[in-house]
Amino acid sequence: MKAITFSAIKGGVGKTSIAILFGRYLIASGFKVLFIDMDIQNSLSFYCSSEENDVKYETYNIANALMNGKLKENIITNNELNFISSSLNLTKLRGLGEKTLLNMRPQIENDFDYCIIDTPPTYDSLVLNAINFSDIIVTPISLSLFDFKSLNFLKAEIETETTKINNWKILFNKYKESRSDNPDTELNQYKNLFTDNFNNILNTKIIDTAHIQKAIDFKVKITEKEPKTKLYNSILGLANELLNIKNNVKEF
Repeated sequence: MKAITFSAIKGGVGKTSIAILFGRYLIASGFKVLFIDMDIQNSLSFYCSSEENDVKYETYNIANALMNGKLKENIITNNELNFISSSLNLTKLRGLGEKTLLNMRPQIENDFDYCIIDTPPTYDSLVLNAINFSDIIVTPISLSLFDFKSLNFLKAEIETETTKINNWKILFNKYKESRSDNPDTELNQYKNLFTDNFNNILNTKIIDTAHIQKAIDFKVKITEKEPKTKLYNSILGLANELLNIKNNVKEF
């Protein structure tokens, strides 16, 4: 199993949406995927759930797993989606040991090909647990000064508190191509600011498109046909760059 955490200190960068689309692509490619929602906003849980699952959340969720040490027993299945729900009880676990989740990884290691973790827009013991658990950490960002500042903070924390700095990748999300090669344009100045200061930026970029929201809110399929071609190619490119997967599935 390979675990990928989507983590960002700054909110609104699209980490949950990208985590969902990335997981959907992996599932469509024939892989067995487990989603873990560690964000109390529970957006990933809401996406994966159905009304008949609602009653299960009080008993089966990531907070209970972290408290009782039983990760596998807290998995909920909804058709092809396997997930561990978020819980408001996560707020009671801020003093959690930083490798609690990692110590439970052997319970699911042979049951899934990939595990995708969504984290809250902050940095605390829960995020640290997800990072220590994971093989790859992806931070989606927009081209802004606030995003740049948050990346510097996250880099310092990953460097000093974990051994995962070489596993950390930055993903340009909501990306717009510059219409000019002039380095003095605002967009190019932001782009150069990031590329001059970070050497772990992925070549893949997720374009700014309304099709992401449609895919999440209404579960519209992403296909290679226009007008979704660029988004389709972005997700395929991300899978290729992170995992060396090159499956050209028709839709996901």
